[in-house]
Amino acid sequence: MNNELIRAWHADLISGEHKQGFGSLEKKTNDGDTLQCCLGVLCRTAIRLGLDINTTFVTHNEGSVFLGNTDFGKGNEYSQDILPSPVARFLYQDEPDIMVCQNPMLLDGVTRNGQNYATEFNDNEGYNFAQIAECIKRTWPDAFPDTLIG
Repeated sequence: MNNELIRAWHADLISGEHKQGFGSLEKKTNDGDTLQCCLGVLCRTAIRLGLDINTTFVTHNEGSVFLGNTDFGKGNEYSQDILPSPVARFLYQDEPDIMVCQNPMLLDGVTRNGQNYATEFNDNEGYNFAQIAECIKRTWPDAFPDTLIG
Protein backbone atom coordinates (compact mmCIF):
# COMPACT_ATOMS: atom_id res chain seq x y z
CA MET A 1 0.00 0.00 0.00
CA ASN A 2 1.09 3.53 -0.70
CA ASN A 3 0.67 5.08 2.74
CA GLU A 4 1.78 8.51 1.55
CA LEU A 5 -0.99 8.49 -1.06
CA ILE A 6 -3.55 7.26 1.50
CA ARG A 7 -2.66 10.07 3.94
CA ALA A 8 -2.73 12.69 1.17
CA TRP A 9 -6.10 11.39 -0.14
CA HIS A 10 -7.52 11.60 3.38
CA ALA A 11 -6.22 15.17 3.74
CA ASP A 12 -7.60 16.19 0.35
CA LEU A 13 -11.05 14.78 1.17
CA ILE A 14 -11.30 16.86 4.34
CA SER A 15 -9.62 19.98 2.90
CA GLY A 16 -12.84 21.54 1.64
CA GLU A 17 -11.18 22.15 -1.74
CA HIS A 18 -13.23 19.54 -3.62
CA LYS A 19 -16.96 19.54 -4.33
CA GLN A 20 -18.57 16.14 -4.03
CA GLY A 21 -20.19 14.66 -7.10
CA PHE A 22 -21.75 11.32 -7.87
CA GLY A 23 -21.64 8.73 -10.65
CA SER A 24 -18.30 9.62 -12.23
CA LEU A 25 -14.77 10.41 -11.16
CA GLU A 26 -14.99 14.04 -12.18
CA LYS A 27 -17.50 16.11 -14.09
CA LYS A 28 -18.16 19.71 -14.93
CA THR A 29 -21.60 21.20 -14.43
CA ASN A 30 -23.32 23.68 -16.73
CA ASP A 31 -22.37 26.34 -14.15
CA GLY A 32 -18.69 25.53 -14.58
CA ASP A 33 -18.24 23.77 -11.24
CA THR A 34 -16.04 20.70 -11.07
CA LEU A 35 -17.55 17.85 -9.04
CA GLN A 36 -15.62 14.76 -7.99
CA CYS A 37 -16.49 11.50 -6.31
CA CYS A 38 -14.11 10.26 -3.63
CA LEU A 39 -12.17 8.28 -6.25
CA GLY A 40 -11.90 11.35 -8.47
CA VAL A 41 -10.26 13.13 -5.54
CA LEU A 42 -7.89 10.15 -5.27
CA CYS A 43 -6.98 10.55 -8.96
CA ARG A 44 -6.20 14.24 -8.48
CA THR A 45 -4.21 13.43 -5.31
CA ALA A 46 -2.15 10.84 -7.19
CA ILE A 47 -1.40 13.37 -9.93
CA ARG A 48 -0.38 15.95 -7.31
CA LEU A 49 2.02 13.38 -5.81
CA GLY A 50 3.66 12.83 -9.19
CA LEU A 51 1.76 10.04 -10.93
CA ASP A 52 2.06 10.64 -14.65
CA ILE A 53 -1.38 10.05 -16.14
CA ASN A 54 -3.38 11.92 -18.71
CA THR A 55 -6.64 13.69 -18.06
CA THR A 56 -8.99 14.01 -20.99
CA PHE A 57 -12.27 15.90 -20.94
CA VAL A 58 -14.98 13.94 -22.71
CA THR A 59 -18.27 15.52 -23.79
CA HIS A 60 -21.44 13.50 -23.34
CA ASN A 61 -24.97 14.00 -24.58
CA GLU A 62 -26.85 11.83 -22.12
CA GLY A 63 -29.44 14.40 -21.09
CA SER A 64 -27.77 14.76 -17.72
CA VAL A 65 -26.83 17.91 -15.84
CA PHE A 66 -23.17 17.81 -16.73
CA LEU A 67 -21.25 18.70 -19.83
CA GLY A 68 -18.82 15.85 -19.60
CA ASN A 69 -16.51 13.70 -17.54
CA THR A 70 -12.79 13.72 -17.13
CA ASP A 71 -11.20 10.47 -18.18
CA PHE A 72 -8.09 9.61 -16.22
CA GLY A 73 -5.61 7.15 -17.65
CA LYS A 74 -2.57 6.42 -19.74
CA GLY A 75 -2.34 5.06 -23.26
CA ASN A 76 -5.77 3.57 -24.03
CA GLU A 77 -6.53 2.77 -20.37
CA TYR A 78 -9.10 5.35 -19.39
CA SER A 79 -11.78 5.31 -16.76
CA GLN A 80 -14.70 7.54 -15.80
CA ASP A 81 -16.23 5.77 -12.81
CA ILE A 82 -13.67 3.40 -11.27
CA LEU A 83 -9.98 3.95 -10.66
CA PRO A 84 -7.94 3.78 -13.82
CA SER A 85 -5.33 1.06 -13.53
CA PRO A 86 -2.34 3.46 -13.16
CA VAL A 87 -3.96 5.05 -10.09
CA ALA A 88 -4.98 1.66 -8.67
CA ARG A 89 -1.41 0.39 -9.09
CA PHE A 90 -0.06 3.55 -7.43
CA LEU A 91 -2.35 2.95 -4.44
CA TYR A 92 -2.04 -0.85 -4.20
CA GLN A 93 1.63 -1.18 -4.99
CA ASP A 94 1.88 -4.90 -4.21
CA GLU A 95 -1.57 -6.20 -5.23
CA PRO A 96 -1.31 -8.39 -8.35
CA ASP A 97 -5.06 -8.41 -9.20
CA ILE A 98 -5.83 -5.00 -10.67
CA MET A 99 -9.58 -5.68 -10.74
CA VAL A 100 -9.55 -5.85 -6.93
CA CYS A 101 -7.93 -2.42 -6.82
CA GLN A 102 -10.18 -0.36 -9.07
CA ASN A 103 -12.98 0.15 -6.54
CA PRO A 104 -11.42 0.07 -3.06
CA MET A 105 -13.29 -1.55 -0.20
CA LEU A 106 -13.62 0.67 2.87
CA LEU A 107 -14.49 -0.17 6.47
CA ASP A 108 -17.19 1.72 8.32
CA GLY A 109 -18.20 -0.85 10.92
CA VAL A 110 -21.39 -1.61 9.01
CA THR A 111 -21.84 -3.44 5.72
CA ARG A 112 -24.35 -1.56 3.62
CA ASN A 113 -26.20 -3.36 0.85
CA GLY A 114 -23.59 -6.09 1.23
CA GLN A 115 -21.00 -3.81 -0.37
CA ASN A 116 -18.35 -1.64 1.20
CA TYR A 117 -17.02 -0.15 -2.00
CA ALA A 118 -15.87 3.46 -1.93
CA THR A 119 -18.24 4.23 -4.81
CA GLU A 120 -21.16 2.73 -2.86
CA PHE A 121 -20.51 5.04 0.10
CA ASN A 122 -20.07 8.06 -2.18
CA ASP A 123 -22.89 7.48 -4.65
CA ASN A 124 -25.59 5.51 -2.84
CA GLU A 125 -25.18 5.74 0.93
CA GLY A 126 -24.97 9.50 1.32
CA TYR A 127 -21.52 9.60 2.89
CA ASN A 128 -19.86 13.01 2.64
CA PHE A 129 -16.12 13.37 2.09
CA ALA A 130 -15.38 13.69 5.83
CA GLN A 131 -17.20 10.42 6.54
CA ILE A 132 -15.38 8.67 3.71
CA ALA A 133 -12.08 10.05 5.07
CA GLU A 134 -12.85 8.41 8.43
CA CYS A 135 -13.54 5.13 6.64
CA ILE A 136 -10.13 5.44 4.98
CA LYS A 137 -8.48 5.76 8.41
CA ARG A 138 -10.27 2.63 9.64
CA THR A 139 -9.42 0.70 6.49
CA TRP A 140 -5.71 1.51 6.45
CA PRO A 141 -4.71 2.32 10.06
CA ASP A 142 -1.04 1.64 9.29
CA ALA A 143 -1.03 4.79 7.14
CA PHE A 144 -1.91 6.83 10.25
CA PRO A 145 0.49 5.55 12.94
CA ASP A 146 0.22 8.64 15.16
CA THR A 147 -3.57 8.71 15.18
CA LEU A 148 -5.91 6.93 17.54
CA ILE A 149 -8.49 5.26 15.31
CA GLY A 150 -11.95 5.18 16.91
